[in-house]
Amino acid sequence: MQTFTYKRDAALEQLMIACLSVTAALVVLAGLLRLIHASVLVPLFSLREDILSLAEVRDPGSKPLRTRVREMQRVYDALQFLRERLRERDTLMSELREQAEKDELTGLWNRQSFERFGQVLVVQNKAGPPSCLILLDIDHFKSVDDTHGHLAGDEVLRQVAALLRSSVRSSDIAARFGGEEFAVLIPDGNLDAAARLANALRTAIEEHPVRLSGQGSRLQISASFGVASVGPGSTCWPHLIQSADVALYQAKSQGRNRVCVSGRPLLQQDGRELDVVGAHVSRDRIAKNSP
Repeated sequence: MQTFTYKRDAALEQLMIACLSVTAALVVLAGLLRLIHASVLVPLFSLREDILSLAEVRDPGSKPLRTRVREMQRVYDALQFLRERLRERDTLMSELREQAEKDELTGLWNRQSFERFGQVLVVQNKAGPPSCLILLDIDHFKSVDDTHGHLAGDEVLRQVAALLRSSVRSSDIAARFGGEEFAVLIPDGNLDAAARLANALRTAIEEHPVRLSGQGSRLQISASFGVASVGPGSTCWPHLIQSADVALYQAKSQGRNRVCVSGRPLLQQDGRELDVVGAHVSRDRIAKNSP
């Protein structure tokens, strides 16, 4: 009987030792798994997300992940370096894109960008208010270059561009259309409002003598304006440009320093009514009659 009790106690002791050993092993294994999860798996998951964000041109954030695994930290440091280089590349690409889309002298949109915006806006604006276009041309600009030099002409262009920027809304698109010609696209306007804006610009230019740096003199300049609109449902961007262009040359043929509106008369400050500019009037015909 004593032998049986001794063997039983010995077996129970061995069982307890085995249970404690297994428990200790499980605790150690759980600790190892937790350490592996924190040191390897979490950085790997974060690394995966960062790689995907870089591939999809998303910003994963600037806070770097720290890990106690040296090799993993090296990989993540390399990814952080790549992220910074990509940001520098994106900044440079953005600057180059802006240089390609903006006019270098005036800082306004260039004609190529303006045409692209106009085509998209006119097509997208099928059910909304009409899009209006203002074309303006500085009067007798060639004489400025011939008399005062090209630097003076550049200063005139810069100051006219500054007047445009300060006069139009943020939703309007102002551009240097070419040479001494500028354009303003009003996506959600009406013809009367566009005509009033054109006349306000005409007055601002007329009342703003251009100071020539280094020469101590001021130039009195003026500009002629053509205004046109395209109604809802129309997708004809070239027709809008042509209508405004014809109106512009009509303003020049009328004596310059005035506004002409395509399709309707416009009263000037002296109360005179301008001729209606119709689609049948050709630019060449007007140019030949222009003084």
